[in-house]
Amino acid sequence: MERLPTRYLPLTLLGFAGAYLTRLVILPPQQLAPILHLDPTIASLLVYVLWSAAGVGLIAWLLGHEGFTWKHLGWTGQMSLSSTVAAVTCTLLAIALWVPVKSFTDMVGIPYYWDPTRRHFMNPHSPQDLVTVFVLGVLCVPALEETLFRGYLLSVLYEQWGAFLGLLVHNLVFAAIHGYYGAGLMVYIFVWAMFPAWLFLRYRSLYPCLLMHALNNVFVDIVVPVFLAR
Repeated sequence: MERLPTRYLPLTLLGFAGAYLTRLVILPPQQLAPILHLDPTIASLLVYVLWSAAGVGLIAWLLGHEGFTWKHLGWTGQMSLSSTVAAVTCTLLAIALWVPVKSFTDMVGIPYYWDPTRRHFMNPHSPQDLVTVFVLGVLCVPALEETLFRGYLLSVLYEQWGAFLGLLVHNLVFAAIHGYYGAGLMVYIFVWAMFPAWLFLRYRSLYPCLLMHALNNVFVDIVVPVFLAR
């Protein structure tokens, strides 16, 4: 299979960069939230999703002009019993690692969140909030991030630099885009990213990664704030 080009790699950060500038300069979530009748955390997520969608669309359009299709970005194959079990297992392991990683960062004095009052990503208050979080956080974010960071970024880095260096840089980049929230969280995301990366390289398909990412976000964005953090 023809190798994906490296020249579009900076576009994988469009979602992060665009959302960061929007949050801090153009229209902060606190100002956008009343307009959309959403919690600021959810309004911030919407901004990130829109910018990430622009990044995915632009990369797909540019690659399409060079003869590449969605299949080259990992949208291929199908789920099997093996890949389903692997995705669920990876989800459980990734969630289980939250506590030991946080204990480590606390021990060495790395703040998990820049804002110490922050306990979770989302803060849904109403049925409308829950539906919006599900659509954005459980459906859109996995599809967009897996396409950008596993389907394109990891594919290119793995082909160019091999398994060790490719995975290392991939994990660093994916951790870095979560730096908006906190340094300790970046450490956790660096570890977390190993799981979808392994799924993608093992099955050569985004579908197991999508399942893991979606299940993870159900827990992080819905179960934790609604049922465990009240």
